[in-house]
Amino acid sequence: MTPAAAAKPRILVVDDDHANLRTFRIVFRAEYDAELALSGDEALAALAAGPFDVALVDYAMPGMNGLQLLAHLQRDHPTVGRILVTGYPDLPELAAAARSGLASAVVMKPWDREALERIIDEQIRAARDRRLERGGIDAA
Repeated sequence: MTPAAAAKPRILVVDDDHANLRTFRIVFRAEYDAELALSGDEALAALAAGPFDVALVDYAMPGMNGLQLLAHLQRDHPTVGRILVTGYPDLPELAAAARSGLASAVVMKPWDREALERIIDEQIRAARDRRLERGGIDAA
């Protein structure tokens, strides 16, 4: 196994709630290398500093909301898997984001650990396939 294949997948978790970030890190610390960001601006800085397999992004955040951040990701980091997390299941823009491909998946809060892990792992595989198709390069 190559060192890159042995490395834990890098996940960018973006949420303005410290407790949600801590919970993700604790629950998934064995599976993923999680970078935590409290805002869209922090997330963009983290993306500029290094590659990620998946971004798990909360919808409702002050300043840049999750959909705006996902649009940045789609444009500037197209190989990164994009998962939107929300506690607002009835917003029409969330369904539109999923249909359009802006969000590869939409996860409702509170999330189920096994279901979220399956979605993240699917997005990791898809992200790595996209990187291979692009010659191993993300448009960072």
